[in-house]
Amino acid sequence: MHSYSPSHEYYHQSIYTECNCQLSQSKFARKKDYYLFEFIDDDELIDEFYRPAMATCVKYQRLAGFFSSTTFAVVINETIGFVERGGKMELVTSHTLSKQDVEQIKNAVEKPEEILAKNILAELKANNNPDIAKCISIMGYMLANDQLEIKIAIPDSVINHPQSIYHQKTGIMYFPDDKIVTFSGSVNETGAGWGGNIEDFKCFKSWHPDKTHTELIEADIRKFDKFWHNNATKTEVHDLPEAVKEHLIKARSKSTQEFKKTISELTTSALFKKPKLVPWTCQKDGIDAFVKADFNGILKMATGTGKTSTTYFIFKQFFRDKKSTGNRVLIIVPTGRDRVGGQWEDFLRKMKEQNDRVYLYTSKASVQEKKDAKDSWATPPANGNLFVIITGGSIVNFPFNGIKPDLLVGDEVHGYGTENQMSTIKNSFDGTPYRLGLSATPERFYDPDGTKRITDFFGNIVYTFCLKDAQKQPKLPGLENVLSEYLYRVDFAPLTDEEEKKVEYWTRKIVVGTGSEEDPETSEGTVTLSEEAKKACMKRSEVCKKAKNKLEKFKELLQEIDHDTKNCLIYCQDTFQADDAVKVFQQLGIVDYTVYHHKIAARDVALDLFKQENARYLISVASLNEGLDIPQCTTLILLSSSANPREFIQRRGRVLRNIRNKPLVKIFDISALPSIFNEGYRGLVKSRLVQIWEFINASMSSEQKLKISDYRQRYNIDEQDLQDIVDGWCHGN
Repeated sequence: MHSYSPSHEYYHQSIYTECNCQLSQSKFARKKDYYLFEFIDDDELIDEFYRPAMATCVKYQRLAGFFSSTTFAVVINETIGFVERGGKMELVTSHTLSKQDVEQIKNAVEKPEEILAKNILAELKANNNPDIAKCISIMGYMLANDQLEIKIAIPDSVINHPQSIYHQKTGIMYFPDDKIVTFSGSVNETGAGWGGNIEDFKCFKSWHPDKTHTELIEADIRKFDKFWHNNATKTEVHDLPEAVKEHLIKARSKSTQEFKKTISELTTSALFKKPKLVPWTCQKDGIDAFVKADFNGILKMATGTGKTSTTYFIFKQFFRDKKSTGNRVLIIVPTGRDRVGGQWEDFLRKMKEQNDRVYLYTSKASVQEKKDAKDSWATPPANGNLFVIITGGSIVNFPFNGIKPDLLVGDEVHGYGTENQMSTIKNSFDGTPYRLGLSATPERFYDPDGTKRITDFFGNIVYTFCLKDAQKQPKLPGLENVLSEYLYRVDFAPLTDEEEKKVEYWTRKIVVGTGSEEDPETSEGTVTLSEEAKKACMKRSEVCKKAKNKLEKFKELLQEIDHDTKNCLIYCQDTFQADDAVKVFQQLGIVDYTVYHHKIAARDVALDLFKQENARYLISVASLNEGLDIPQCTTLILLSSSANPREFIQRRGRVLRNIRNKPLVKIFDISALPSIFNEGYRGLVKSRLVQIWEFINASMSSEQKLKISDYRQRYNIDEQDLQDIVDGWCHGN
């Protein structure tokens, strides 16, 4: 991984927001003006840049060290549109010459064009791969229609050093409205090049206000023109030999219909790269359990265990067992394109079959996106399947017209337990025969009625895979376990005198509001709370979550761990506490942090900075509880922790997603509880101790139990009682 300093504004802004084309919908394109790909995995470069760009560009100029016809397989669907809108590709590439070839050129036995023709034709004729032949026919079709022009570059140094190669790697893409994007990086114009390992990849846009973009683009255009017109130093550029051109044209698709047929055939070939997913053992067990329940029920799988990919395999099984095509699959998500909904959309577009359709329907979707989704719901693809991703709040605005989905998926299903939410879902989908619920925490704690609403509609929990299970089971034989193990440390910060008084005040309000001495925080729904008592419970808890002395503990912790901390996520109670955390960083002179919450306009930029390791610390609030994948994160600081198991389990799950060679995760929990004993505080204390116990229970830090022993003894809270509650969370009791 390379490390780059974010010293220019253009490194981290939105690349294609002004250009009316598909590239603007790309995940990375929406977020950055300056692409800097620093990863080994190839999927994002293809799916987030190359395909969206080729879907709308009208001219493509390329300097590439190597070229092969397989490049068309990577963007096979986009090639049709490129050809139909009269797009043209101009390519300057190289060709490998043998030592004998070089000697012939050196001694003027044969002209370079003749040697090139002989070699290229020999390679073309030697190939017997039918898929490569289809790619060649596409090249021939474009050559015959003057939509492809190829020139061959031979560096002067090859005469003395036959191993020398022309190794330029620059691209220029022209879009409607005179917009231009240029890129450079370690990518060859081949299927393997776009789909191989990437060291770095930089991209600039012509309409950026920073003149640096314009200057760099103009330099790239000048460089291309020099090679194209054979004016580059130390390089000879030759036209594609006529013999080669004639051979390719002869092999072309003879008509537009044949051209499109060839494209269609290639989409199912091995060259049309699509991610290969193999289900983990835990996923296989979940699939089997759901199928056995006749495609009805809830999968309770720990955060980070691959619920989305598990669902993908369920889709495949459903299509095999029930109906192969023409299915309407509806996926209800809690958030839209910037979070969970966007992740589903990206995943399904990547995994879909040729004739499948994928739409994300939200209030922020474009008019055209909404229309396409509505039209497809009325008439799904006859030779494929329809996937509509919809936010819960958009259900009432979608014209289902009485047509039920064949399969309904509720992601993060714990969020649909309120009476209003479930009423909307039931009214719209009560007749749906097959239903799948997904959540790490499907039970709504201290809300048995809400839990019953969920299970009544989606079915019972048919499969459970808890955190400790995931820490022990490998993804596949020989690979790392599904989730990381972790070290845990809790530190208590004392309440101020003023905060102690507030806790006492709100406790009195709770007692008055319940009419009972039993604390509602330990009664598990058996005590009826007035609205005033509910408010008092929240206020009392908030005092502890936002205790001022936590910031001093936080400062001490940063001083202790900063020297060896690389990817650290920090959870705060609210934006005010996040602002206080920022002040601590400023006091310590730590500058490589970023902030992510709903009041930050450029929060996607902040997230990118963290993912690209240009910021070591990410300060956030509850908005990151769900739908965020940051597996590189190795440290978690809980400046404020929720007593709600759903929330703290989701937060912990952000950092436990495992990747190869990931170090042991460290979790630091900064807590605050009253130091003054009051029997009325027992519920507050116990709810916090249960959460701490659960964290310790799943960690490698059993010694941390000693830190809560004083509180346990003071409030007569038995260890077994804590353990029973934690076990119940895992097993759904």
